[in-house]
Amino acid sequence: MLMRRVQLAVVVLGLLAGGCFTREETIEVRSDGSAMVTYEVEGTRVELAAAAGLPGAAGWPLLAETVAAGKDGEKVKRSWRFELDDLNLYPRVLTGPEDPFASTAPAMETTLDMDRQDGRTVYTFTRRYIGRRAGKFEDLKEGSDTEALMDRAGEEGFDALTAEERDTLFAGLAEYEAAAMWLRVRDALGEAVLAGILSTKVYAETIALMETFLDDRLTGSYLQNYFAADESTQNRELARLRADLRAKVGRLLPAGNLEGILALLEEEERRFQVTQDLSDDSFLLTVKMPGTIVAGNALLMEEDEAAWQFSGADLLTGDLVLTAVSVLENGQRP
Repeated sequence: MLMRRVQLAVVVLGLLAGGCFTREETIEVRSDGSAMVTYEVEGTRVELAAAAGLPGAAGWPLLAETVAAGKDGEKVKRSWRFELDDLNLYPRVLTGPEDPFASTAPAMETTLDMDRQDGRTVYTFTRRYIGRRAGKFEDLKEGSDTEALMDRAGEEGFDALTAEERDTLFAGLAEYEAAAMWLRVRDALGEAVLAGILSTKVYAETIALMETFLDDRLTGSYLQNYFAADESTQNRELARLRADLRAKVGRLLPAGNLEGILALLEEEERRFQVTQDLSDDSFLLTVKMPGTIVAGNALLMEEDEAAWQFSGADLLTGDLVLTAVSVLENGQRP
């Protein structure tokens, strides 16, 4: 057992090597459904200062802090530990009322189901990270001018681009951002159908009208004239487009529905911001279960341990669901 845990640790450390800002969480589930959670982060002081959803903001006690020199400067590692009487009470968001980054904290749902059968107990652990599509990635398909210019700006610096190349890059990024914004509107309207705020017919009609509106706004000269100038102009025009989309929603939908729709849109935009901010973070989740793990979608599973490793970029296409199932036989050591 000890050797298997050592092997698990070696493989996981290899996966994390080279990461920038890392989040490592270990959940030890007890046979009665309670749990002890240890949460560790590592990065520069600047990264830690700007990171959203750290346990300290939720009031978890700091366990330790270490500082070490790294090739990119000073590296800080912090760890927290927290006891839960019931794992199902795990907070959806690790923030507090005074957390300045609360709106960009990662959202997640953690559940533990216990099914007591004759002579054994089956435990089902589920962790769902809430993510949302960040945009129409086909707009930045391989070989496009936008992708090539982004690569050059990243390698040589923005000043290496000519004025014409900057205009082309801004236009492409603006179109990409506008497409991402539209996806959030569409997702919000879809949620409204599920919530019963909109009918399926109204949804279909609204989508058709708004897609026409967006196509008209993002055609040729509009992008070049308004987006391709400088970053402040781009941001101002995107803000205006967002306001136009919201106004269009209000004009198209039946009276009395706008407030609910806008609330859903705010949530979609918050999820989008969360996903974007986390895209370069590295996550490692290890769960220690009672009994023996018999199923799940973990990257690594060893008897009573399951481990998942992923990056925030994995949330760009939607929710990420992690599961592990274990069985504890009567008389078996938990």
